[in-house]
Amino acid sequence: MSAQTGSKSPRLSKPQIIVGYCFSVLFMAGGLGETGINLYRLYYGNESLSWSSCEGTIEDTPVIYAVTGGTGPIKYQPIIRYNYIVGGKLYSGDNYRYTRNKFPLDRTEKIVAAHPVGSTVTVYYAPHSPERSVLVPGTDWCHYIRIGIALTCFLLSLWLFLYIANRNGPYAPSEPVFG
Repeated sequence: MSAQTGSKSPRLSKPQIIVGYCFSVLFMAGGLGETGINLYRLYYGNESLSWSSCEGTIEDTPVIYAVTGGTGPIKYQPIIRYNYIVGGKLYSGDNYRYTRNKFPLDRTEKIVAAHPVGSTVTVYYAPHSPERSVLVPGTDWCHYIRIGIALTCFLLSLWLFLYIANRNGPYAPSEPVFG
């Protein structure tokens, strides 16, 4: 094999190409999916700041679900069921907030204790769609960080995809990198 000169490296082998494309497509999809989920939460979280409000009543004993995932600490999700009336019609909801609903156990227990059965709460609801409601309107800073990480993952994967395509396109060197 002769030494390559110029700005391009030798072509990649077929297994390298397959692994590289699979890796980049998988991470591009994951990055776009995570970005979409967090944009959705941010959109409705921000929108909920301008929603109408009414009084509601906690109907069910809040249930705490343990949420495991990854290698981090176990998080818990408070499920608080409430009823409220808009325009003479009864609605039910269990959306505590649009962003970050999973907390450490001590914080979850405080949230549950602050919402005993029969207590009155302020419910924020979408005026054009009153069945959409939330107890805590607004957004959380963590979704901006998640969007940044997801977009970085997407862009790095796109770069890898284009890098592989460029190194193996019609103008790429003719020798494989590793034989």
